[in-house]
Amino acid sequence: MALASFHYKLIAFLVTPIVYLGAMAYFNNFELTLSIIFRIMVYSCLLMIDLWMDYYLFHGITGKRQMEILKSAYHGLNILNDGLLIDKIRRFLELFLLTVFSQYTGMVQREIIQIPIFIFYLLETVVIYCLLEIMVFFARKSTGFVVSFFICMVTMLLSIIIQISMISIVSFDLEYIVLIIFLVVATVVSVFTHKYMMNKIYDGKYDERREK
Repeated sequence: MALASFHYKLIAFLVTPIVYLGAMAYFNNFELTLSIIFRIMVYSCLLMIDLWMDYYLFHGITGKRQMEILKSAYHGLNILNDGLLIDKIRRFLELFLLTVFSQYTGMVQREIIQIPIFIFYLLETVVIYCLLEIMVFFARKSTGFVVSFFICMVTMLLSIIIQISMISIVSFDLEYIVLIIFLVVATVVSVFTHKYMMNKIYDGKYDERREK
């Protein structure tokens, strides 16, 4: 929030949620199969938008010539450290809420899910979170528009594949095993990406302040 502009906050926290929930409620009026297709497409587009907005905030943050003013400010490194950590928490909670709300609109019939519905929500959230964290990691290493756009498109396509595969995972009773695996993966990815980014940000002339 400290780094985002007013227009970013307006789009991210007001316009996007209203459009998303409105679209989900509208698509719920269609035949089930068509509703699921719409839900997957809208959900995946929203992931792409989230990644795209991140491009405007943190793109190329690991480069030595990016965000120099904030990096060299007295509390700048602390702000970046806290901002990156909070952004991970925000991303996970946002994905979980989006998963709950999109499923709540009727995109998936509950009778085909034999496990607790919370586990299904959590499973999809954790897997998508891992995907988004990895893609954000690569996006923040690039300052190029074309490369960032390509990463966004790949994220959208992979998220579609993941969402489709969720039902298969549940149908084969693999949900708990997959959930445990991806909880471990999500933890490792989160720790690694944060440490990597902060090490790059602290690189060079910022090393002496890191010791303090």
